[in-house]
Amino acid sequence: MKKINFFLGLNRFKPMKNYLLILGIISIFLISACSQQPEPVPTAPQPSIITPAPEQVVVETKPSIAVEEQKVENDNVVVTRLFLDKPGYVVIHKVADGKPGAVIGNSELLDGENSNVNVKVSDYENENELIAMLHYDDGDGNYEFPGDDTPTKVDDKVVLQKFILLETTLTQGPVQIEAPAPTSDVVEIDMTAKQWEFTPATITVNEGDKVKLNIQSVDVTHGFSLSEFGVSERLTPGKTTIVEFTADKVGEYIFFCTVPCGRGHSGMRGKLVVE
Repeated sequence: MKKINFFLGLNRFKPMKNYLLILGIISIFLISACSQQPEPVPTAPQPSIITPAPEQVVVETKPSIAVEEQKVENDNVVVTRLFLDKPGYVVIHKVADGKPGAVIGNSELLDGENSNVNVKVSDYENENELIAMLHYDDGDGNYEFPGDDTPTKVDDKVVLQKFILLETTLTQGPVQIEAPAPTSDVVEIDMTAKQWEFTPATITVNEGDKVKLNIQSVDVTHGFSLSEFGVSERLTPGKTTIVEFTADKVGEYIFFCTVPCGRGHSGMRGKLVVE
């Protein structure tokens, strides 16, 4: 009887043992789950940002002027760009023997850098070219010339540019060209014009020489201006344009393109040396 009671006592502990076994298994799973750390998620590399260097700004300090060939619209001509280091005017002159002649228009008072300046002109109908010149104001704010509103100079040279008038009817009489004196030398030079250079870029002649330039544009329409000798021509592609003048003054003179021909237009220039 005692033996039977002993086994019955053991049977009372079986549910407790099963309960403890289940708790042990659950504890093992929890500890295993907590010990597994999630792998770090890789982050995409951040693109580097390159800050562009600031553009250098070229500040003009000397008076200058630029005018393109054009036709007169509503009695106005347009000066493409100009810079005055103190108040003044842009004045339009007729051309007389290759030099500035009568004044036919002037701008309002200007200062600093200006673009597309309109200047009202008169008595231009018989002209095929004009000259734009800078003048300083004498302080009264009114253009007066002849007077104290004197021409603007840089390195003792007047700041001006000759330009061609398009679609202008010429009514003046025929121009008589004097034959060259037999004692003068004729210097004939073949030139080409292309974006954005003249070849040759430097021409050297002697004082008194009769100069004949045979200029041909090989790509687009260009211009050729040598204002000190009254030269301003339009160069049509594939056509040879003949330019003739007398090199009657010693010095160095810049010739340049007057027809917009692309991004390098402003640097298309060359030099005439008269010895």
